[in-house]
Amino acid sequence: LARDTVSHSWIAGHDGMLASMRSVAFVALVCILVASPTSALAPHPWRRTRVRPEILRAQMRGESISDRAGPAPPAPPAPPARWIEQPLDHLDTSGVDRRTWRQRYFLNDEWFQRKNAGSDKSNTASDHPLAFLCVGGEGPALTPDVVTTGGVHCALMCQMAKDRGALIVAVEHRFYGASQPTGDLSVESLRYLSSSQALADAANLIASLNAEYGGSTMRWVSFGGSYPGMMASWLRLKYPHLVHAAVASSAPIQAELEMRGYDEVVGAALAETDVGGSDACVASVKKAFSAVSDMLGTPAGRSRLAKTFGVCEIQTEIPNVNPLQFVPNRAEFVAALTEVFPAQSNDPSCETFGCDIRSVCAVMTGEDPSVAPGSSELDRLVRLTRNAFGGECVDVDHESNVRALGDTDLEPGWEKGDGDFERSWFWQTCTEFGFYQTCVDGSKCPFIVSPNLQTLEFNTRVCGRVFGNMSVSEVVTGAAARSNVMYGGWSPGSTRVLFPSGTVDPWRANSLTDEREFSPEWLPTMMVAGASHHAWTHPPRDTDQDSVKRARIAIAAQVDEWLGEGPMAERNIATEQNIATERNIATERNIATER
Repeated sequence: LARDTVSHSWIAGHDGMLASMRSVAFVALVCILVASPTSALAPHPWRRTRVRPEILRAQMRGESISDRAGPAPPAPPAPPARWIEQPLDHLDTSGVDRRTWRQRYFLNDEWFQRKNAGSDKSNTASDHPLAFLCVGGEGPALTPDVVTTGGVHCALMCQMAKDRGALIVAVEHRFYGASQPTGDLSVESLRYLSSSQALADAANLIASLNAEYGGSTMRWVSFGGSYPGMMASWLRLKYPHLVHAAVASSAPIQAELEMRGYDEVVGAALAETDVGGSDACVASVKKAFSAVSDMLGTPAGRSRLAKTFGVCEIQTEIPNVNPLQFVPNRAEFVAALTEVFPAQSNDPSCETFGCDIRSVCAVMTGEDPSVAPGSSELDRLVRLTRNAFGGECVDVDHESNVRALGDTDLEPGWEKGDGDFERSWFWQTCTEFGFYQTCVDGSKCPFIVSPNLQTLEFNTRVCGRVFGNMSVSEVVTGAAARSNVMYGGWSPGSTRVLFPSGTVDPWRANSLTDEREFSPEWLPTMMVAGASHHAWTHPPRDTDQDSVKRARIAIAAQVDEWLGEGPMAERNIATEQNIATERNIATERNIATER
């Protein structure tokens, strides 16, 4: 049974949503925002959040560092946390394991309008209490304002809920935030961390809230961005009797052990003129990494790299050793340099040095007026890196990262949701998804060094070290394939799921996009030109790209169409044409970039 807690939290406010987003249809709607406040899946998942560049670090923690964002207006206090009792193992139907745990969620009924539907067979949206289910995922804990302002994942859904008289709910993913089933992160405990267990948690919550708010006639639409977007689509796939439709933003639903596409999309983004990229920028980046490659090959070159880039010292038995003498640390170093380029976190409205693709490309090509005449591509990369790390040294200590991931204790303050919960997500990459970004010869990655350092073997062996000698051959190498059998990958077989993706978002490499549509009449896709990782789910700003503003309108329109449909999926030609228009804009710009 769901229970209220007695504690309260206070929150900051939000910007107003575009008036044009408001739907003509006014329906009673339940907006279940099951999302974590983190904004993005992490590239290079073995790297701790705190060792990453400032912009990427802030994005992963759901923080805003944009100088354009400005202070938020005051907002009313958020509702208190609630808790629901869940089975530890939904898959145990024998009754042998009866252990349960308490999962945290938030609920806001300020705008909810109850409806009394006359029949399950009614297809009129206004006849039904309806549900938006934005499913939670990896990263830092939920904060109470997720049900008032929505944060980076749920701002669009919250505004839609207000416009439609909706109940808003947010529930944490098991083993993230304060929703800790066992009190530790041992391998024995992490056996109960999987997407399928988390989907069952969400379904159980739906059933509980159906009984409390709407009965069997309630319709639900699931929402999420990034891994929560994957979860949103799979809720519709696995529980179609509970979930009416889904919006899966920037959702890499194709699990893949070796993910070459991530850095290949970064390279394409650095060439995309709409966001300030160019072929010259890509060429300059390749020259810089070629210089890094040459210098990594000699002791003198490694010493110079460590000094000029500001590499942190490491503690070893050998005093004053150069951290780059160790091959795993060289791989960490190259990974750190790739994270300087903000394709995943690109914000074209930012104005600080090196904060977006336009800015980093201006530096790399020498067009930025602050670049010294005659400077080399390597010099420019050094400047970008020093700026990206905000004066901090560049941490390349691979052993330190492995030790941190091996810690089975929850971080201090976890009861309040403090921490990054990196061990939990790394477990899921090893056992379910892979997503190990490689940059190797034969790929279109602009960051290649020789010999290759960002290899599949380098990525996967960390799983074996961190999780008690986990078998790479028996567990890790088959994890992505098992997930694709379970969920379908790029051919999920579900209906009424919208897949929006941004053209400069590296995770679109594994998302369902227009070039690999499974069934466009049932699973429409939307490519948002020039947009980064689910930028349209963030709180709206006047400086947002026009394509992002149009995407919000199109998403709301598609959801409204689906809310008016019956249990069997139907086609709406007008809405498909609206989405197709956005898709064509993005495709034309991609073709122009490739030319």
